[in-house]
Amino acid sequence: MLNDKKIVNFDYTPQVNDFMKDVMKTIVQQNDYRGIGGHGVEKHGPHGLHSQNSIGIGSNMTVNFREILK
Repeated sequence: MLNDKKIVNFDYTPQVNDFMKDVMKTIVQQNDYRGIGGHGVEKHGPHGLHSQNSIGIGSNMTVNFREILK
């Protein structure tokens, strides 16, 4: 299907937060960057307590970065 949205998820712990922030910065500098969203610390879904940044790239891809907190 042409409208199938592609999603990539990165779930990580606070120990690699600085590295993941650098990865996010690299993504938003790309020519096909569409926008960014997300939420603060919440507990929902199978992720448990986490914060999330969602970055849109290309015509139909979202990359979710979840910092999993315990």
